[in-house]
Amino acid sequence: MSIMTRPLYLLTLMLVSLYSCKNNPGNTSKTEELNSVTNLMNKQVPIDSIENFIDNKMKEMNIPGLSLAIINDGQVVYHMVKGYADIEKKSLVDDRTIF
Repeated sequence: MSIMTRPLYLLTLMLVSLYSCKNNPGNTSKTEELNSVTNLMNKQVPIDSIENFIDNKMKEMNIPGLSLAIINDGQVVYHMVKGYADIEKKSLVDDRTIF
């Protein structure tokens, strides 16, 4: 697998894994809604576990930075940015970074 293909493969895998998440306004408290995302099987996925998974995969695959959004029913239910947009300049990824 080429160097450029690996990060794209990982990103695709993460997006497919997280695609099953949806925001469920049903039987969850506001605190649970802020700390987790409900997947399509109606199970809570803690935000901490998503972030830990992303952190581990970024280290494993040597990905310097990324932006991740989970969108359900046209609504962004979770968004995060991590790492560097430009390692040499030490510029961090932000909400406006284009990959």
